[in-house]
Amino acid sequence: MLNDEGPEVRSLTLLIQLFGREVLDRLREAGFASPIAIARAGPEMLAEQGDITLPLARRIVALAMETEGIGELPAQEAEVAESQADVPGPLE
Repeated sequence: MLNDEGPEVRSLTLLIQLFGREVLDRLREAGFASPIAIARAGPEMLAEQGDITLPLARRIVALAMETEGIGELPAQEAEVAESQADVPGPLE
């Protein structure tokens, strides 16, 4: 089976799998239709215009940057995103 999907389609598929179609549809409607647009917007703009929480926006931006090879978040934002990702869930 041939896989003719480009890297952008694979990145969007991964974002949908991790964060859900509803979240990505909301971002698309706000004008963030590609991983590059998501990464360039940054977490604050993504949260505000996409009507999602800032911690979620940080995780989405970090993944979009990673899948597109755009580099890393500034150290302070990366620390905040990492500390929020380590919050124990109800089963822990």
